[in-house]
Amino acid sequence: MYTPFINLKIRVEDIEYLDNNKYVRAIYLINQNDSTYTNGELVCESNECGTPPPIPTCDSGYTYNDDTEECEPSRSIYDDYHFDVTNIDYVKETYGLTGDGINLGVLEWGGCFNNAYKTFDGRTITCYDFGASTPGSGYRPSGHANVVAGIAAGFHGVANEANLFSIGYDNVVATGESNGIFEEIDKFIEYETYLINLSASFNGTCSTLYDSETHYLDYVIENLNLTIVKSAGNNGSSTRVSSCPDEQYYVTSPGLASNVITVGSTNNYGTVLSSFSSYLEASADSSEKPTLVVPGEMYINGAHSEGTSYSAPVITGLIALMQEYNPTLIYHPEQTIAMLVAGSITTTISDKGSLTSFGLYEKIGAGLLDAKKVFSLDYATYWTNFYAATPKTRYVYLDRYDKIRISTVWLRNQEETTNYQSSNYKLQLYDNYGNLIVSRLTTTSTNDNILIIDYTVPSYYPDNHRFTIKITRISQSNPNEYDELAYSYIIY
Repeated sequence: MYTPFINLKIRVEDIEYLDNNKYVRAIYLINQNDSTYTNGELVCESNECGTPPPIPTCDSGYTYNDDTEECEPSRSIYDDYHFDVTNIDYVKETYGLTGDGINLGVLEWGGCFNNAYKTFDGRTITCYDFGASTPGSGYRPSGHANVVAGIAAGFHGVANEANLFSIGYDNVVATGESNGIFEEIDKFIEYETYLINLSASFNGTCSTLYDSETHYLDYVIENLNLTIVKSAGNNGSSTRVSSCPDEQYYVTSPGLASNVITVGSTNNYGTVLSSFSSYLEASADSSEKPTLVVPGEMYINGAHSEGTSYSAPVITGLIALMQEYNPTLIYHPEQTIAMLVAGSITTTISDKGSLTSFGLYEKIGAGLLDAKKVFSLDYATYWTNFYAATPKTRYVYLDRYDKIRISTVWLRNQEETTNYQSSNYKLQLYDNYGNLIVSRLTTTSTNDNILIIDYTVPSYYPDNHRFTIKITRISQSNPNEYDELAYSYIIY
């Protein structure tokens, strides 16, 4: 690794700018008297000036950090588009967040990630591999798991100081069990890990139905307050089309679970949906997917690689930052989803698909994540026992041309052996004259549990006009349970 030495003409007023640039190691300025300055201060006369100090040499895969004066893992594992486009760097720097103290789990097909991989820099990682010859004793290293975990919580990952837990499986039925993924989820709970990333598909890549595993995830999220993030799948790719010809663009299991955060992929600039990213629902028992999108195309160790597998851990890592900032979110996945949805944007993406009656777009869901908006919401709350005999209302005061995004999310109430449909709600916005401006609602024919209103105040309203947000439950699904519901909004 070499640092270039650049010779150029420079103005004195530019010295401070370069001095504050983290990529500039040193400044050597030759003035008209042939004297040398470093960072604006005279350090030697021309006849005494020597050569610049040598750049320390680091092992392969590591880069010298001037600030810490240490060799650190290089950022070559993936590019920085995830952070630049989604404003994650802004959140980390502004709030000083690293995921410290948050347990983050990665459930992967084929094995665990391992701490010998450079991006984990020798960190202690707990692994339990159900696919090993003796489960819990030894593990199979997985390159895919290394990259996924590296994005979520590696040295240069989103939540770079989160506690990492890895579980590997061969297929949906782990050794010694006969009922789906019970043991894997139980093992995460044993590790007190309630935030889980799943960048793999159960029952094969052609499984696109609301199956028993999908139902089980809805059940454990609602009953155990887990937060689970799933990749939408890559069934738009030519390889998948040839192997699953009847399921092009269909979201893979268990990404159809209503309570799961399902993540699709865009290009590196967040302007176009990736050609491989899944967005269709094969099962009427599912809700609208994906939930949202982030870039999933990157370069890993110099080679181009892509997939929604790399989108999901960006969201998982961000949730770890959210939980560090507000630990209440560890036990409230409904509020986490509502905040993510409220903090996403749709204006940058050209091909969104059609707008549904719920307020989500067919191909991109709530849109492209904007972490800065997620951390700048004007309001966010939740109810653990929501029973809407009386609708919930809230006043909000808006000026002309203000924009507001409102999100409402409730958890689908499932019992372990009984499949219930989602409850149905209306989210409405009224002006101060009693006029209904926007209405979003779900129906008994769907299992959607997210509603979004996007509204721009027209010029004919006065500034500081009072609008009313109203949430009404139309029907209740599980007669034995109240709903866990949250809503958020942002004015911008």
